[in-house]
Amino acid sequence: MLLVSGVFVVLTASVTAEQMLSLGWRDIAFVAVLLFAVRPLTIALSSLGTELTLKEKLLIGWIAPRGVVAVAVSGLFATALSTLGIEDGARLAPLAFLIVLSTVVLHGFSIGPLSRALGLTMKSPPGVLIVGGGRFARGLAERIQELELPVMIADRNWNRLRLAREARIPVYYGEILSEAAEHHVDFARFGHLVAATDNDAYNALVCTDFGPEIGRSNCYQIGRTDHQGPDRARISFTLGGRTLVDGAPSLDELEARLSSGWTFQKTRLTEEYTYQRFREERGDTPLVLFVAKPGGRLVFATAKGEIKADPGDTIVAIGPGRLGGEAPAPEDASIPAAPLP
Repeated sequence: MLLVSGVFVVLTASVTAEQMLSLGWRDIAFVAVLLFAVRPLTIALSSLGTELTLKEKLLIGWIAPRGVVAVAVSGLFATALSTLGIEDGARLAPLAFLIVLSTVVLHGFSIGPLSRALGLTMKSPPGVLIVGGGRFARGLAERIQELELPVMIADRNWNRLRLAREARIPVYYGEILSEAAEHHVDFARFGHLVAATDNDAYNALVCTDFGPEIGRSNCYQIGRTDHQGPDRARISFTLGGRTLVDGAPSLDELEARLSSGWTFQKTRLTEEYTYQRFREERGDTPLVLFVAKPGGRLVFATAKGEIKADPGDTIVAIGPGRLGGEAPAPEDASIPAAPLP
């Protein structure tokens, strides 16, 4: 990354104001032909026979990233052509600079409005990709579905996906880290990842792999055990994702609590029923999983830091049944844990 960034710095430092002022209408026309003719025609020919729609072809034909390759090649050949005595050789570097500058500015400011005009923007808020098909994963996915957010459960075991399929939860059967998953799963729909398998090392691997794409702060894993066991059993703090749920219970502990009668609970906060009152009435027993903000933004609870919730937010937690005499919270609902397969 440092070397690629350095190429642009070197190009900018080598281009003088006189060279830029020497560019005329022919150079501007060359850039215009490149933008409005060469690139769209290239996309039209190379996408023949594909499933791309006309609108998708138009967007791809307009958004044409040009950067380090053009810059590096122009810097190399500009010197070579000038050495050979070709008069316009010195114009190659400032022309490449003009192309990069034009495309970055035009495409950067137009991709949003153009994609919205073509109807190619994502209309729903980012959802959650859950890796692992256990009882906890199914209950979590059902609650996310109730919020009308995209959700998918991925697992390599077909039997563990059976109950999720029966509940009409989108599933992916296979290795989520495989190349096949890249061709069959639309990862752009997901802004969060929850690794909920019974293998702590695999959870860390999944979070590490998806961290650059989804964002490491949006990758969570169940029951991370870095602080337990001998040094050789610990996972480096630079790997894996954030620990989901305060107290860091393991997946086995969560599954056991669901088997003992705990349920997934959804509580909507109001001006009268605040988060403070929620905690006063229920204590620390319910394990808050995440808070759904108005508009669909999710804030997951982690092992570090108290979660914040405001009136209008919806709290999703797992906890035991209500104690006798407690008044129900507004819009509070519970679902029984699904039976084991």
